[in-house]
Amino acid sequence: MVWASAGAWTSRVMAPAPMPMEKWKKSEGAGQPLRVGHGEILAAHIYLRLLEDDVAVGRISDDERRARLGVCHHLKPASRHSDVTTLAGDLVGLHGSDPASVFLSTAARLREPSGAVVALERALYDDRRLVRTLCMRRTMFVVPVNLVPVVQAACTDPLVAGERRRLVRMIEANGISVDGERWLREAEAKTMVELSARGEATGAELSKAVPELREQLSVGEGKTWAAKVGVVTRVLFLLATEQRVVRGRPKGSWTSSQYRWSPIEAWLPAGVPSMEPDEARA
Repeated sequence: MVWASAGAWTSRVMAPAPMPMEKWKKSEGAGQPLRVGHGEILAAHIYLRLLEDDVAVGRISDDERRARLGVCHHLKPASRHSDVTTLAGDLVGLHGSDPASVFLSTAARLREPSGAVVALERALYDDRRLVRTLCMRRTMFVVPVNLVPVVQAACTDPLVAGERRRLVRMIEANGISVDGERWLREAEAKTMVELSARGEATGAELSKAVPELREQLSVGEGKTWAAKVGVVTRVLFLLATEQRVVRGRPKGSWTSSQYRWSPIEAWLPAGVPSMEPDEARA
């Protein structure tokens, strides 16, 4: 890592230092085309500008970098926190695809780790200051409610069209309807009416009330992992991707993945405010 501070470069800049050529020659990348992402391009640009401006360049050791991360991520004992909502906001979300992971990562950052389950459940389901939502890499995160519009515009909105097309193709390929788009819209509408009337419900409870949700989809045909999945799972996932429904308190303990679902208005009464993607990603 490198840093600099001089003139217009008063803010700290961090960028990866280039890999020594001899080390690269021995790596798996040798002889392969270089694949450079936006982060590496930006880092190289900043590094060259610093050299051109004759700015003193220092080096941050691995130990210093790890120490800084420990503080930023509230892992260092002195930087641990007492408020789970602040923790989730500082980390821009707690990874929560596995039901237990969000509780474990919170416990590792709290001053009183034994209180993680109670504190998180209160913030998620009683106070509703936190919410589960789809974010980076199409995976689940727990974020403060005020961050939902940001992550939705920055990460989730671009996924919606592709997820909808995928489900429409599956509906038609499984012979459920020749007009998958129309069938899906009708199933979604019935699901939202039922869920709004109930306030909250599990997928199994919704399937009993909405016949369309009982349909089955074949996935992975010809593969070792081939299986049948209920349409209800895919419909609720799509509705959640569009921020029309939200995962609530699970049925069972905090390690359960069988969630009760609610309309998004239960967490955000006015719905999710829209944001420009560039503003959300800034």
